Amino acid sequence: MLSAGLAGLFFSSGAVVQLLVTHEVRGAAFPVNEYGTECPVAAVRDSSCTCYGGADRRKAFLAAGKRDPNTIALDLGSYFNGGGLFFPILRGNASAELFAGAGYEAYGLAYRDYAAFVGTEGDADGTHTLAAHLARRRELDPSLPLAAVSNLDLGGTALEPHVAPYTVLPLSGEMELAVITLMDRANLMAVNPSLAQRVVGFRRALHVALAELRRRPAGLP
Repeated sequence: MLSAGLAGLFFSSGAVVQLLVTHEVRGAAFPVNEYGTECPVAAVRDSSCTCYGGADRRKAFLAAGKRDPNTIALDLGSYFNGGGLFFPILRGNASAELFAGAGYEAYGLAYRDYAAFVGTEGDADGTHTLAAHLARRRELDPSLPLAAVSNLDLGGTALEPHVAPYTVLPLSGEMELAVITLMDRANLMAVNPSLAQRVVGFRRALHVALAELRRRPAGLP
């Protein structure tokens, strides 16, 4: 499954920032047809193929958009969970490679991401395995920032070194863009009650993130 979109931010200076956004990719490595069924290899190789999506096309689309310095590629979570047996059989390694090769400049985590590894190999809340997965992404692409996780307190967990409350991205004309993510506690409670207890309210999380951004030497993005 893949949900993607194109959005724009408009500044008073007249500058426009395009956002290439993916969400709920859920391990979609291969193209699918109009019924959501994975396309056979022969169909994909056919020049008349009507299949769409898939890791290669996603990568090409993001790469084409990023030729503009004010176009930012974001993933908003649930990138690797799901996808039938593709994810569990390959233990997330293939998903990490596809993500690292896609060219994202910032990304968040959704509640499904915290559900993917719960209870695996004695990892009760899944944090150690998810941390290893995020580390693998950045090992493959050292330019990737930490995951932006703004209203989930992961202090003292295995995930702490792999997340940040926000991501700041440079734009043209000395502008900057800050990416802040927020998660609904109810969604996380359904799949990972232990981590759901760590969700911070939207208002408090925004106040804290904005206060930290204002204290930066460069000021508020």
